[in-house]
Amino acid sequence: MNERRIAIKKSRALPEASAGEFSQWLQHTRSAQQARDIGADVPCNECNACCRSSMFIHIRADEIRSLNRIPKQLLFPVPGLAKGHRLMGYDDKGRCPMLVDDRCSIYEDRPQTCRDYDCRIFAATGITLDEKVQAGISAQAKAWRFTYAGDANRLEHEAVRAAAMFLKQNAKLFPPQVLPLNPVQLALTALKVYTVFHKLMEPGSSANSSDTGIVEAIMAAMDQFDGVPAVKAESAETEKPRFAAGPHHGRAAAEPAAGPAQRRRHRHV
Repeated sequence: MNERRIAIKKSRALPEASAGEFSQWLQHTRSAQQARDIGADVPCNECNACCRSSMFIHIRADEIRSLNRIPKQLLFPVPGLAKGHRLMGYDDKGRCPMLVDDRCSIYEDRPQTCRDYDCRIFAATGITLDEKVQAGISAQAKAWRFTYAGDANRLEHEAVRAAAMFLKQNAKLFPPQVLPLNPVQLALTALKVYTVFHKLMEPGSSANSSDTGIVEAIMAAMDQFDGVPAVKAESAETEKPRFAAGPHHGRAAAEPAAGPAQRRRHRHV
């Protein structure tokens, strides 16, 4: 209990930090989600919170520079993925073994998983982490402050938070395995589908604002974002189950998200 109180106290003490202009950040993050083969390159600067938060790091088979820098005894196969993919764990204090003197010892060659991780997703969506386990990341997320080029940009942020809140509060309305449970992936899902709520906020919007209508719109937005071909409408007698997806974010390897094929399999409500 004392350790938790200390962690929470520290999280409140972090100074505010600039997260950048919101709409620019949102566009960049969504583009990185869609360009899976490219990914992001989030600068760590002086922050190493995620390096101290008991994270498993996924290293892809083609990340030769990373694999060459990490001692082989620290790597083990990834269940369910092809040969060559590796996971790197953490020490008994939850620290990445590549963190030396509080700095990444392989920063220039760090895995894509590390480059993709951006705790601003929590500041953007309002989704929280377990401070007992990930106090450092939670503290940094609370410190971020976005700026806005205008009222339209603020509205975008409101739509993102509305999407996250709906996903958290109405998870039972979705078919099984459609929504991820991992906070990282849930936050990324909110970024995917925020457009549903942005349309609802438009003056004179004719979008279906019932919970059922919003769920259908969210699942359609997920498919569209992930590039899943639209399924033609069928009659009630011949309609077949359709499926649907969640984001895949390599950072939290313990919980793979539902992919497009899984979403389509569970989409029939």
